[in-house]
Amino acid sequence: MPCPITTYTFVLDKTPKLIEDLSAVLITGDNLWLGSDEGTAITRLTRTAPDRFEKEKPVDLKTELALPGSDEIDIEGLAQSAGFLWLTGSHSLKRSKAKVGTLPDKVAGKLAEVKPEETVNRFTLARFAVSADTEGMELSAPVKLPHSGQSNALGAALAGDPHLGRFKDIPSKDNGLDIEGMAVIGNKVFLGLRGPVLRGWSVVLELTVSVAGTDLKLDTAPAKHFLPLGGLGIRDLEVDGADLLILAGPTMDLDGPVKVFRWAGFPAPAAPPVLTEVLNVPFGTGTDHAEAITLLPQVDGRKRLLVVYDSPSPSRLVGANGVRADVFELSA
Repeated sequence: MPCPITTYTFVLDKTPKLIEDLSAVLITGDNLWLGSDEGTAITRLTRTAPDRFEKEKPVDLKTELALPGSDEIDIEGLAQSAGFLWLTGSHSLKRSKAKVGTLPDKVAGKLAEVKPEETVNRFTLARFAVSADTEGMELSAPVKLPHSGQSNALGAALAGDPHLGRFKDIPSKDNGLDIEGMAVIGNKVFLGLRGPVLRGWSVVLELTVSVAGTDLKLDTAPAKHFLPLGGLGIRDLEVDGADLLILAGPTMDLDGPVKVFRWAGFPAPAAPPVLTEVLNVPFGTGTDHAEAITLLPQVDGRKRLLVVYDSPSPSRLVGANGVRADVFELSA
């Protein structure tokens, strides 16, 4: 496994538990944005040293986006394009957890619990305008795909899809529908699916969107791109020039392997995807699950990639409210 060339430290004074559940990351200059699979906020940190971000400022999305539920958004993707910050929820259902050591009859009861009414906020796809202020970057002018009952327009579009429709009602950790990566170019939104993986093929959705008032609209039905990632699901996406970087890992509740692929010249629907494996990411047993990536400014012409982890190992923690993320040199 390659070793990181350095680490970055994030310090969260207001919500220290967030460091255990990081699921999305984005760097815009001296500002770092974090998303979590818990709660209803994204968090902005400010660079205070070359390798350190702190001065936490949460943004309450439940208020900003007038979300209909009180449950978590399960933020799994952050992206930027043309002065806008984009975010997506997982659009997934969840099954209750049964802890190891639970009595057998209790396990059966827990594993039978799937509550769609508690996942309405997961069906969130939104965009903010980004502007500078004296403290960093501020968000304004929110627009989102409107919620409709327990879903949204994307969920409705996928319900009848011949590949994905039957997975929409399966919980995410059971290889059900689970959005975990996001990249945006203009009015094109690309969403990477952790699940389902279909006979070893992973899926990237391509959406064409427009804005009507405070609403996002799907202009066409989602296009699908099928990628042979060796049975791995997609954990994050990142635009790199004319290419797309793909963080890939297990689709269900498993440890490793975790890899970064480069999709050259994406998307080209009329041609097979040109994929190159560019990085193997270390992983732990029950810890250090790579969840998100973002490109850093080049140093001496060399590309660098920041990798953020869920369930960090004790060695990754810094005091009571800090956590380290890894920086890797990225091959072409």
